[in-house]
Amino acid sequence: MIEELEAAGFPADGPTVLAAKRLRMQLLTTKGDLERELGRFVRDCRHCQRTVHWVPGVGPEPGHWAHAEPAPPGHAPIL
Repeated sequence: MIEELEAAGFPADGPTVLAAKRLRMQLLTTKGDLERELGRFVRDCRHCQRTVHWVPGVGPEPGHWAHAEPAPPGHAPIL
């Protein structure tokens, strides 16, 4: 959204772009708080009973659950 505002001619230090940047920062902060909380959980995989943990995403990308050790061959993906 910030890039689109700047491409539309809004000044980088104008109130519209600054509000969009504040909103983006709030969203990333909330995502970080959520992923830190999810990182505290340790779960067991339903299929192989091995430990899984939360792997945080980078930037706006969401994280995912992953095996803490390699999954057995032919294992279904963690959903």
